[in-house]
Amino acid sequence: MSTDLNTNPSSSSDTPSAASSTISLTPPGSIGTIANFFIFIAAFTIFVFIFNWAWHYSAKQYKIWFLKFSLSHKADWCSRVNSTIHALIICPGLILSMSFVKWRDSREPDSYDNLFWVHAFMAISAAYFLVDLCVILIYRVPMWMVFACHHIVALIPLLINLFSGDCPGGTFMLSAFLLVEIPVISLNIQNFLEQTGRGQTRAYAVCFYITYAFWFVFRIILPLYLLCLLWALILPSLPYFWCVAPGVVSAHLITIFCIGVFFFVLSRELRTRWKVTPRFLELAVVQPGVEGGVAMEDAPEFHHETLAGNTKQVPESHSEVEETSPRLPHYANSTKVNVEWGLGIDRPASVLRHGGSVFR
Repeated sequence: MSTDLNTNPSSSSDTPSAASSTISLTPPGSIGTIANFFIFIAAFTIFVFIFNWAWHYSAKQYKIWFLKFSLSHKADWCSRVNSTIHALIICPGLILSMSFVKWRDSREPDSYDNLFWVHAFMAISAAYFLVDLCVILIYRVPMWMVFACHHIVALIPLLINLFSGDCPGGTFMLSAFLLVEIPVISLNIQNFLEQTGRGQTRAYAVCFYITYAFWFVFRIILPLYLLCLLWALILPSLPYFWCVAPGVVSAHLITIFCIGVFFFVLSRELRTRWKVTPRFLELAVVQPGVEGGVAMEDAPEFHHETLAGNTKQVPESHSEVEETSPRLPHYANSTKVNVEWGLGIDRPASVLRHGGSVFR
């Protein structure tokens, strides 16, 4: 027996180097899965409560606007309260919790024992996506099919990672991809301002440009960087692929979606603003004593064909404009319009429906 124990002594010395070349970590196991489940259920319950609370609170405090909304728009309003809270919780939480984890070059952790808080925030995020998916399907919010596909694509890899003990890989990628929720905060504020009739204010302008900048950083640069890491470091080091395949597909689909929205929606809106505003400033007459405003009774009557990519002046009476231009902005019925910072254009309804603030 002693001979057997001492034979091939080099095998024990070679084991550490062999293990270091591949990932041989202990998965979170049943304890981690159970903890993730309870956090998921608790977060799901809280998000359901917040949605219902936002509905009743808005009906009392914002009844001038809220009660005029359709049922689907009321649900969209309340779901944005959830999405704002979700972004405020998980984005700083994931950044902080991931900073305490020692990641290998393959972006897998040295030990799954250090992933409790990362998985906790991922479980909160999965609960939010499931609640919001239910709201989308029940109330058919604007662009509900797009949002439903987005949430399903985001939810599947999260559930696999959290509740499949045999497939714990890809935690770094999933956690980092959740940081694309950062622009949601300014995006939702922008939408709330639109819905309450403040789409031509400076606050709305600030939110629009913050959203545009954050979208570029966190929904284009970050996803593209993560895809490079995925193909260069993560996938070659994983001993399995089938269970991370949904996450790989989701990462590519979400990246394509974010790039498309940036160039075909947000950038289009940006170009429209800068094409319309200079012409508006030439036509409008600033009323003395009105800070940042224009007295429309002193300005020439005109309307815009913004979606065609140009701006034209059409001197007409109010009645003629209302009859011939169903997309007339709110200028004809407003006493003043903010035109500071090149941002004070109240957009046509068609842009409002399909503009960047529709996304979340």
